[in-house]
Amino acid sequence: MKKMSFTRKVATSVAALMVAGQAWAASYSSFQVVGNERIQDSIVLGTAGLTQGVAVDDSGLNNAIQRLYTSGLFSDVDVRVSNGRAVITVVENATISGVYFEGNDKVKDEEIASNVSLGARDGLDKAKIEEDIQSIRRLYAARSRFDIDVKAQAISNGNGTYKLIFVIDEGSVSEIDRVTFSGNDKVSDWTLRRVVNSSEAGIFSNLFSQDNFATEKLASDKDAILNYYRDNGYYDAQIRASSADYDAGGNFYISYSILEGPKYDIGNVTYVSEIAGVETNIFQPLVSVRSGRTYKASDIVDSIEAIEVEAERRGLPFLRANPVITTRENDGLLDVEFVLTNASRVYVERIDIHGNDQTIDRVIRRKFETSEGDPLNARKITEAREELESLGFFSQVQVAAREGSTSDKKIIDVEVEEANTGSLSFGGGYSSSDSWSLNASFTERNFLGRGQYLSLSIDYGATSQTGRLSFAEPALFDRDLLGAFDLYYSESSSSASSYAMTNIGFEPRLSLPTGDNSRLTLGYFIRSNDLTTEDYDNPSPLVVADEGEVITSGVSASWVIDKTDSANSPSKGWIFRAGGKIAGLGGDAQWTQAATKAKVFYPVWNDDIVLSAEVEGGAIQAYGDSTSVRINERYQLGGNNGLTGFNSGGLGPRDVSGDVDVALGGNYYALARANLTFPLGLPETFGISAAAFWEVGSVWGLDDVDGGASGVIDDSFILRGTRGLSLLWNLGGQTLSFNFADPYQKEDYDETEEFTVSFVSKF
Repeated sequence: MKKMSFTRKVATSVAALMVAGQAWAASYSSFQVVGNERIQDSIVLGTAGLTQGVAVDDSGLNNAIQRLYTSGLFSDVDVRVSNGRAVITVVENATISGVYFEGNDKVKDEEIASNVSLGARDGLDKAKIEEDIQSIRRLYAARSRFDIDVKAQAISNGNGTYKLIFVIDEGSVSEIDRVTFSGNDKVSDWTLRRVVNSSEAGIFSNLFSQDNFATEKLASDKDAILNYYRDNGYYDAQIRASSADYDAGGNFYISYSILEGPKYDIGNVTYVSEIAGVETNIFQPLVSVRSGRTYKASDIVDSIEAIEVEAERRGLPFLRANPVITTRENDGLLDVEFVLTNASRVYVERIDIHGNDQTIDRVIRRKFETSEGDPLNARKITEAREELESLGFFSQVQVAAREGSTSDKKIIDVEVEEANTGSLSFGGGYSSSDSWSLNASFTERNFLGRGQYLSLSIDYGATSQTGRLSFAEPALFDRDLLGAFDLYYSESSSSASSYAMTNIGFEPRLSLPTGDNSRLTLGYFIRSNDLTTEDYDNPSPLVVADEGEVITSGVSASWVIDKTDSANSPSKGWIFRAGGKIAGLGGDAQWTQAATKAKVFYPVWNDDIVLSAEVEGGAIQAYGDSTSVRINERYQLGGNNGLTGFNSGGLGPRDVSGDVDVALGGNYYALARANLTFPLGLPETFGISAAAFWEVGSVWGLDDVDGGASGVIDDSFILRGTRGLSLLWNLGGQTLSFNFADPYQKEDYDETEEFTVSFVSKF
């Protein structure tokens, strides 16, 4: 039988009506369905939009035919008129009895099913099957699996219905084999590799967490490269080309071609107001762009935001600060003029959110400073999109404005695509100070779609075993207020101090912003510390005196200012932390504690060599009924606690007499260090760099110095110093560190270790 197009079939059916002698204006209210074997008459009529007793004309019948065709349930539809009744003859498509998936180990059936359109009772439509195959491929591509193979099989049930089976070969994860750059004469490959999100897979990437390829990384990499250049004076920088080539091994080779252009400083900074009655002098102090400084795009953005926020506060919601930048290439200068203008008076009618199958609307909506009825501000819309992307809840975020109900209103459309936010990880590590450790954790970053953080972790090591439950609500009461708690149980032992400890604790806290780059955290803690020395042959009498269970209850506060350029790998800026605790809000222990830390990063040469320097210190003091601070609350240095080249607890006050050799820690500590990180000139694929370090510090001060096995304990301030070199080997995102230290300033009784190695990874 010759196949007929959809349009031609409809035209033929309409012509048949006319041939039957019916006037074009005739109407029909009685309908008969013929040819349907599995689909009930009522479903056919309902799909067609027809109801017995409700009259339709020939135009209505034409629409009914179109609806039946587009439903996918029928391969042919015909309408004839007999005795004033419209007779609808249908030929049913094969029907799907159920949709099934085979071969999918990495993605659950439920998740795949939510990404395909076909289901039970749908017609077996080849075009829709192909669309669903592509949807499955996209789902796996979001998980860095690009060599997936999907085939569809239809198995007859013998009654005109079919089981539709998608057979999936998931393939392997596609990694990033190489990331290369060209055209970057002024910024090294090593620096740019630290800037981009894409990183090359290392030797052990198949065992550990992989550097997987994802399409969205290309766009974010290009933004990161341009942001770096434009924040370091390269106003004209461009990405001329980028590519991701799929090789025969199933991995990707990524390349970026860069046009750097010249480096600029800021020349003249001027201001113009085009708004009557608005003077520029009230906004000039808010501008961070200064003549003579290196051009930074982020300074321009920050200045625009500061001006517009202040304008809104002054009742000028439509004021916009437009930067006009003039290049003086011969002088290497950029002149910046901030022009204050009034934007069109356009308001936000509403914000429509689509694609959030898991995340509730409120989590997305609270990222918008703009609400329904507010003036439309493109900067705020862009910032909201960037914040949504930074959540990590979505693989794609699109925000666009369209016409509203009137010319002065806009509707903001937010389209998101959900990403996986849960992870189950297993790992292990080794350090010469704390020996081996194993860990397992479950983490969900968008718990129940509410944007909440939930983590359950178990760590088992040679010296400690810990179980921890953590929960955080980042927007308590829909404000920028973080509410969180940790519940934990741990058992640990300290061979340096000859005691074992069992801890059970609960620590809730609140964190709120105190500025653009600072936060204040307030908390409460209650814990049980049960200390014993029974497993040690020669404990110090001062440690034996601390045996038993102590309940510690108190409050804490900490404040942090972070002005570094990167949370993960900073190369410039500074960070400052200060905090304190008071124990004695019930419980058995009474003490106060204060600590502070400051660190600065400075790029020595194009960010390839980074110098960092930091100082930190702390003090703890007993009060009230507590005559001394227990050993588990005192400070220890050495090992992972600072001062490379010394064992954990290897310096500071010690009780040394005969077989007794116990580190006691101290009530006070101070530490300063400098670190210079630099490449070794080896091929980038080796992932090997180095760092030179210099550290000095001390721990001192005890409440009781008379009860030791050696008599009076020397708890005076004695400065120690160490220096050395570290070799850092990046193994697929994990770092193996070899540390060669020279503890050049030490005491005879100190315990040192001139070579240490550490490696921590999740797999």
